[in-house]
Amino acid sequence: MSKLNPVKSYLVNGKKFYKLELDCSGYRIRKRGFMNKSSALDYLKKVEHLIALDQYDAYLEDQKASSVTVNDCFNLWKSSRGKKIKRASVITYTKCYELKLKEVFGSVLITKVTQVKINKFIFSIREQGYSESYLNACIASLKAILNHGYKTGLLKEKFRVDFRAKKRARVSFLKSHQVFAILEAAKKLEHPYNFIANLMAVQFYCFMRVGEVVCLKKEDIDLNKMVLRINKNVYQGVLGTIKN
Repeated sequence: MSKLNPVKSYLVNGKKFYKLELDCSGYRIRKRGFMNKSSALDYLKKVEHLIALDQYDAYLEDQKASSVTVNDCFNLWKSSRGKKIKRASVITYTKCYELKLKEVFGSVLITKVTQVKINKFIFSIREQGYSESYLNACIASLKAILNHGYKTGLLKEKFRVDFRAKKRARVSFLKSHQVFAILEAAKKLEHPYNFIANLMAVQFYCFMRVGEVVCLKKEDIDLNKMVLRINKNVYQGVLGTIKN
């Protein structure tokens, strides 16, 4: 130990705190925020014990992970992994996180995210009447964020979700007579909204997404060969390719 008195006091807004500064067996020990001198000395004894057992490096890694929240991990993911995936996915994951995940998991340490917490989140989303696809997007964004923590060494194990706990709700589809009734109602709309009936008919009979329909151009339609080319899609304002 190079310093006889490694514990020093300092003031923050008139309140006294203590800090630890010393070099010990090749390590630079720097830690602030102790409420009293005895707490700083107790921490010093613990560090010296870990160094003697050659366990201090592992202790530092655990401390690093245990102090990182989901919100910290999200910011790390967005600044690095967010540049390597599709822009539409980044937008979707970011919206899911900001609107729903942040208020539930944002302040939670990444080492404390459990299946129980996820199940409670799933239940609350369903209670609010959100769709299964929106729920899947929220879970996918949480997985992407925490798996980034695994790839950067903040988590020791890859994050997994037990999807058996996420039973899908039964989906009821429109019957054919209901589809025809909707088309007939759309045909009765006044100009300039009467074109909606044609768009809806194309969407229904060609099994197209809304984003695919609005991207159609004249050159995508070949009336001689009766072919409709679908090669673009708009999702949340972002133009991209169609899904497989």
